[in-house]
Amino acid sequence: MLTAELARPALPMDLGDIAVVPGASCGALLAAARLERGLELSDIARVTRFSEAFIAVIEAEDYAEFAAPIYLMGAVRAYARIVDLDAEVLVDLLRGEIAARAITWRRSGWLA
Repeated sequence: MLTAELARPALPMDLGDIAVVPGASCGALLAAARLERGLELSDIARVTRFSEAFIAVIEAEDYAEFAAPIYLMGAVRAYARIVDLDAEVLVDLLRGEIAARAITWRRSGWLA
């Protein structure tokens, strides 16, 4: 079982073999699932065709590096599918994280 403990609002979620504790974050859940499956950042990057730095930014939850939320959500969906997590549940969690933060999106950021 995987757990992640961060100060985030709890959301009811079902991620199969991943135990989601209250306050779990999207980036932490993705990283934990990747590690549990024995995957490296390079494995995720190769399949998604995103750079390793791009994947690391998602795991670090440095969302301001993205040009807009739509790019971030698409990347999270792709990553979630690779590690066998419910992509829509993670995107819902991500939406909550985005709403709780005052993110200034980099219009000149990645994929802009």
